[in-house]
Amino acid sequence: MAANRYIFEAANSFPEKFIPAGWTDPQALTMDDALKMVEICVNELGFPFVKMNPAQNRYHIDSEAVKIIQDKIVSLGAVPVFHYGADTEYTPASGLAVLASRYPDYRIIAVHMGGGGAGYIESEQLYHDSRDLGLRYPNIKFILSARRDTHTERDLITYQLAGEPFTKNIFCASDTPYGKQNWNFGGYRLMFESLKDGANHPNKRLKEKPQLFNDQAVKNYLGRNIAELTIWTYRNIL
Repeated sequence: MAANRYIFEAANSFPEKFIPAGWTDPQALTMDDALKMVEICVNELGFPFVKMNPAQNRYHIDSEAVKIIQDKIVSLGAVPVFHYGADTEYTPASGLAVLASRYPDYRIIAVHMGGGGAGYIESEQLYHDSRDLGLRYPNIKFILSARRDTHTERDLITYQLAGEPFTKNIFCASDTPYGKQNWNFGGYRLMFESLKDGANHPNKRLKEKPQLFNDQAVKNYLGRNIAELTIWTYRNIL
């Protein structure tokens, strides 16, 4: 509760800097308290997003407890958010697919898109599985952070080629404080510069559509996509 109130106070102090997101934990709390935490986060603190971290708190992402909490978050109009990486066995692609399929017309956020704290070798298969999973379930929103840059570029090209709604489903991020914002977003901007110059890019698919990444597409990935989702969620809650 102290952590959630800290987030609330920070967002109120710097409303143009932070989009607040709450946190609940069915492993550390009883189910009643975990559900109560969701109610406080949404109804009292006004958070549009409520996150669970199966890897850190050691429970399976598609467990019955998570499903019950997902139902609660959705019923209040907020969006459920999950740590989703290869750093533990608790967050496989199959588990995320279960949650996405329960509400196929409702948004869900998967943070790290298969990355997280795992190394390149451990993450490789989940990177591929995650990219394919997002194309099968257009309600999954991915936050790109703590992951391999080559896969990040490939994801952006794949989803941009797929068109809407997939172009709205990826958000660039830094994983601050574990990642450094100016380093990560500096890297994103240089990456987008190379993508905008599609005719000279080594990716064959991009060469066929050299104007695929225009200025608006880049702005969407760097901020507009998450802004639009946040607005949608606040309207949904209200």
